[in-house]
Amino acid sequence: MLNNNLRHAALRIILLQTVLTSVVTLFFLLQQGYEFALAALYGGAVTLAVTMISVWRTNAAIKADEQDATPGMLELYQMAILRLLITVSLLALGLGWLKLQPLALLCGFIAAQAAQLFAPARMKHD
Repeated sequence: MLNNNLRHAALRIILLQTVLTSVVTLFFLLQQGYEFALAALYGGAVTLAVTMISVWRTNAAIKADEQDATPGMLELYQMAILRLLITVSLLALGLGWLKLQPLALLCGFIAAQAAQLFAPARMKHD
């Protein structure tokens, strides 16, 4: 189970990513139409998926680190590689095979990424 600080930080970021993705999607829907809105939604969903995977793997790293620091660090390195591979793969899928609108997709992706700047993880000291 995630500790409370990590859970609250993750929920705050995921909520803000969802809001920012929705705003960008709505903007593209009103300005450019359904095709652009779908691309923006996909871009934001890529970031949301990677964030959720990161939370899951961070939890695994914390549990591994409770036993010994080496497995915990290894888990963090694996998470970084996994994040990169998933992000590149999903963006390539959206731009290549699905042929989504590049500008809208990247705007949705960047907006959701920006949530990590606007929702810093404030840790409570117990």
